[in-house]
Order: sequence, then structure tokens, then C-alpha cells
Amino acid sequence: MWHAFALDDNALPTGGNVVGGSATIGQSGNNLNIHQNTDRVVINWDRFDIGKNATTTFYQPGSGSIAVNRVTGSGDPTKILGTLRANGTVVVLDRNGVIFGQDSVVDVGGIIASTGDIDDGAFMSGSDHLEIFDANTGGQIINNGSITVSEAGLAAFVAPTVVNNGLIQANMGRVALASGDKATVDLYGDGLVELATDVKLDDAKITNSGTIKAHGGTVLMTASAAKEIVDAVINVSGLVDVSSASVKGGKIVLEGANTEVSGTLDASGATGGGEIYVGGDYQGKGTIRNAAFVNVKDTAVIKANTTGTSGDGGKVIVWADDSTHMDGTIEAKGGSESGDGGFVETSGKINLGVLGSVDAGANNDVGKGGEWLLDPSNVIIMGTGGNSIPGTGGTVNPPSDDYQIDASSIQRTTATALRSPLPEADRKKEISPPAEPSISIKTPGRIQH
Repeated sequence: MWHAFALDDNALPTGGNVVGGSATIGQSGNNLNIHQNTDRVVINWDRFDIGKNATTTFYQPGSGSIAVNRVTGSGDPTKILGTLRANGTVVVLDRNGVIFGQDSVVDVGGIIASTGDIDDGAFMSGSDHLEIFDANTGGQIINNGSITVSEAGLAAFVAPTVVNNGLIQANMGRVALASGDKATVDLYGDGLVELATDVKLDDAKITNSGTIKAHGGTVLMTASAAKEIVDAVINVSGLVDVSSASVKGGKIVLEGANTEVSGTLDASGATGGGEIYVGGDYQGKGTIRNAAFVNVKDTAVIKANTTGTSGDGGKVIVWADDSTHMDGTIEAKGGSESGDGGFVETSGKINLGVLGSVDAGANNDVGKGGEWLLDPSNVIIMGTGGNSIPGTGGTVNPPSDDYQIDASSIQRTTATALRSPLPEADRKKEISPPAEPSISIKTPGRIQH
């Protein structure tokens, strides 16, 4: 385990050799200062460790400057237990892994850490993308500390195993946790990280038990995992927060592998709800890579609400090519005085089970209720549970195999339809619960009640 490797409290990076661009390296006590003279620099280090009482600072020409730090020594992973500062972006490459300790403080314009490598020539030529290749399967990127990037900055971790147990903050910025062998990091645009899909990893893993805050920004968790993996590859038990107190909520994407959510995903915003994609986009279409299995546990809370007085609810998609289980809480509500409810889809192409609750209501007296799309072919009405679409109206939509919904959800639904775009010849059954609301279910398969 990484914590078994002792590190001197005053340890600093050693053996620095500038191999691209220009920079000077100087030490004063337990402080290491790197004065970067060119917008881009590549420095090879024997070690890039920072002890808990030590500080390493990059003085860079501007916020768009980038310093690549490659660790060439073998053995232990890089351990950043102290303070790392920079006004631009710092890249740390170590095939053995990179560990940010519990008491570490990273305050930079941007941070990229990986167990892979880059082509120095392509980087120094000024490319807007950082091509990372040959990420070592034996290395891990683990954050147990506090990482803060500047407003609209980038924090990206690329390795087969990526773990966040600490805090990552990127106000209006971008955060990417990527599990893969090869990746392209968009340094300045909105593309974040794109994984190569030709290599599928047997040991892919992304875990967030900590907190990621990118208010009004974007958070991406993306994995390139072998289809044979049945366990969750992307596991979110902590908080992912792209909410905004002043504008529309941001965007959260969990893609490409089996996913389990037991924590909180929040894309709410003062002027409108944002977007959350768990396992895929609308009906499994689009460019977001689909998951085979998605499990939203009963402790999960997924929100894309309008928190102000006016604005529409956001968009929440939970999709799996095989099976989806949604036992948590999903909200996409409009503003308190005006605005419509949002759009929610909970779909499993083959199997779908819903024991949780969905609220896509307008949340006011003037707006329209939102829409809840479910995507199975066989519908099973069960005896107990807590599904609902509160608010002024709304729509529930099924087209796949088994869909289970609790009868109590029907009883609590107001002017709601459960439908799919199927021929009139398909079987249709009207179910009338004891209250005034009614529900119409249309499916190409069986209906059990």
C-alpha cells in the first residue's frame, strides 16, 4: 500500500532536468521554486515527492502556461503530501502512480495527473490537446487531499484506476476522472477527456467517495472497460456538485462502463436545471458511451432543479444497454414561481426496475409538468413502493423487456401517462387506482397487475 512508503516531512522533488522549453529550479529550505520562462516546459525528475511540511511553487508566464513533470525514477508512486502551487497548469506523469495525501493542498491554475506518458515534441509544438498513452495498469491516481484549480480551470486524472476520497474544486471549470490506456485531454476547450476505445481494460476503476465541486461547470467520469466486467467500474458514493447559485446548473456525465451511484449528483441552478447523464444519453443514442448495467441505490439523490423563482427543470438520463435499477431519488423541478418541469429518463434496454421516486413537476402554479420516460416492453405493476411524478401533470413513457413499477406510484400520479410509440394493435390495459388520476400503459409485451 502507498501509505507504507515513508517520506521525509521536508522532501522536495529531486533531479530536475529541463528537456523542453526553459525554466530555472531553485531551492530554499523546504521550498522548491520553478521559474518557468516559456509558456510550455517539460522537466524530467528523479522524484517529484513533496513532504507534508514542504512547498513546491511554479511561477509561470500566464494562466495558460503548462509545465509537464515526468518522473523517470522507478519504484514508489509520487507522493504529494504537502503544498503544490502554480498560476498555470501542472502536469504530473508517473507510471508508478500519483498520490495526493490527506493533508496535501494543491492550489493551481489546472492539474493533470496520469500513469501514462506524452510525446514531448507534439506538446511543445503548441497542440491544444494532450495525448496520453501507455497508462501503466499497475499505477493509480488517488486524491485524499484538497485540490483547487482556478475559475474555469481543468482537473484531469487519467489512469486505469482513479480514486477521489478528498476534495476537488473547479468553479465554472472542468473535472475529469478517466480510466483507460490512452486518452486525449482537451486543454482549453469543452471536450474534456476522450478515451481510446480500441483498448478495453480488465481492471478499470473509478471511485468517488469524496467531494467534487465544479459549480456551473462540467464533471466527467469515463471508463474503457472490458465487457466481461460485471462489477461496478464507476462508483459514486460521495458528492458531485455542478450546481450554481447564479446561473443554470452545469453538466455531469458518467459513461462507458457499469455504474453504481449511492451518493449525490447535483446539477441544480438558480435560473434552470442542468444536465446529468448516467450510463448514456436519451434512449441510448448520441455520443455518450453507454453502460451495460446501472444501479442507482436507495441512498442516491440526483437533482437538476431550478432553485430560483423562475426557470425550467433540467435533464436527467439514467440508461443501460442491459439493465437499470433505479431505487434512489431523482428531481428535475421548475422554479418556485414560474417554469416547467424537466425531463427524466430511467431506461434499461433489456431490464428495468424502479423502486425509487421521480419528481419532474413544475413546482409552481403556472408551469407545465415535466416528462418521465421509461423504456421497457414488459410492465409489472407491484404492490408497494414510492414512485411518483408530483406536480401539475407530466408524462411517463415506456418502449425493452421488464419494467417494474409500484402501484403506489400510480395512485400518486396526477394526469400522467405511461406510454410508448407503438402501433395501436399492441396490447393496452387501463389501470384505475382509487384516486382520480388515471394511467394508460401500452407495451409490446406482457402486463402484470
